[in-house]
Amino acid sequence: MRFRKTNGQALAIGEVPYEFRQRHAGTSKMSPLIVVQFLGLLLSKMTAGLLPTSFLLFGLVGGTGLVVHLVTLTVMNVAFHPAFWVSQTVAALVSMTSNFLLNNELTYADKKLRGVRFWIGLVTFYAVCSFGLISNVSVANLVYGYDHQFYLAAIIGVVMSVVFNYAVTRVFTWR
Repeated sequence: MRFRKTNGQALAIGEVPYEFRQRHAGTSKMSPLIVVQFLGLLLSKMTAGLLPTSFLLFGLVGGTGLVVHLVTLTVMNVAFHPAFWVSQTVAALVSMTSNFLLNNELTYADKKLRGVRFWIGLVTFYAVCSFGLISNVSVANLVYGYDHQFYLAAIIGVVMSVVFNYAVTRVFTWR
């Protein structure tokens, strides 16, 4: 129980009702991004900060990148029939570009890169993610060589690079 400093009496706690009214001017800033950020904040609080909100958004963007990756991989294999590592590399580059654009708009909207900083950010994103790309392609090629299931190999390769890419791009691309 809390007490007032001046006279030592107990503090009274009560509810103050609030009723939402129709908006008369302006527009709401509520958006799907705000909802996802709120859910990410809840997840972050539930894990005592182990999973930051930005990692949730980064992971969601990565999920879309995985779809882009698999579609690109399929198109490469069906249309051009290159070696698996070539398809995996092209798919990774296309999904890296997609991920950069979405992360710049969503995950790091508060640090959004524009103008020259956008292009510098894209180059640093490619540079940083290239280390993840090397492990991605290496592991995926190894898995593919073992059982020739390119979807499974691609997914395992992508998972190899997610945590590394998040940690390093957070430091070098979106400071």
